Amino acid sequence: MFVYIFIALVGGVTAATVVCSEYTTGAAEGDGTFDSYYKRPIPQNCRGKYEMMANWTPRFQITQPSEKCKGGWVKYKQSCYWDFASLGQTNFKTGEMQCNLQNAHIFLPADRAEYLWVEQNAMKHNDWYYMGIFCSVPKSNDPSKFFTPTGEDMREINKKLKAKMRVDLLVDEHDRPCARSHRNNDAWRWTWHHTKCSENHRVVCEAPLA
Repeated sequence: MFVYIFIALVGGVTAATVVCSEYTTGAAEGDGTFDSYYKRPIPQNCRGKYEMMANWTPRFQITQPSEKCKGGWVKYKQSCYWDFASLGQTNFKTGEMQCNLQNAHIFLPADRAEYLWVEQNAMKHNDWYYMGIFCSVPKSNDPSKFFTPTGEDMREINKKLKAKMRVDLLVDEHDRPCARSHRNNDAWRWTWHHTKCSENHRVVCEAPLA
């Protein structure tokens, strides 16, 4: 039964300035390990709208986590991270797809401790970084209602992360389906800003470890 469900979920692609991380198996939903991946799929009606994002939804799924971090990546608990800095800034689709090529997704913190560690040890620039979220149905400024390329459950994650949006900045299905956080900026570290996903920002890729 488990195998059938897992195979049925496999598929998709990604992009942006990304931090990638690798996760392991054997964990509860929302704890950041590979066992918490692909539990809450992005709805079919969530699609980008502008420029190269048009009609695109991240669908890539990791089938086999890595055994160890690649060269140049940094390890925290059961994940590996890599700043996309050498390739510059990018839109969300390109960033996610580049992370996918590394068996990873755009970084999504499971809690504040992970974010702060990645901020100081993986991120290279005091700049806007895409967060690994995509779409909210209905539109909302509550991150617990957002969906993620990793299929992790933001309803569980945000109990620990306690991220928020400014009240007038809504994430939705098409116009503004992405969110960004600013490194080393107290005003925008836990309060995210929405974006069309087509803008160029930084990215950290996160790859789960086996």
